Amino acid sequence: MSPQVLRTKNFVADAANFIVDLGHKAIGERNEFRIALSGGNTPRPVYAKVASMAGKFPWEKTLVTFGDERGVQPEDEQSNYRMARESLFVPAGVPEKSIMRMRG
Repeated sequence: MSPQVLRTKNFVADAANFIVDLGHKAIGERNEFRIALSGGNTPRPVYAKVASMAGKFPWEKTLVTFGDERGVQPEDEQSNYRMARESLFVPAGVPEKSIMRMRG
């Protein structure tokens, strides 16, 4: 996949649509979608939007990893896993087997 630059006036919705569309495309082509999530607060609203629109997204065919993580416990306020769990995993019903988190 070649890099793409997205110019948008609605970053959250456009980024969420981009992720979900790529996920469906990957699953259609390879029967698997792999995504590395970023941490911090910037992606939180994007993850929440993905969760709200994912509906019947085949999360069981998805492998989620992290592009960065802090070496803390998963319930720590600084944990990127915690942020993703609260904004994406739980609301979207992502199965634990689809999540490859770094153990802190």
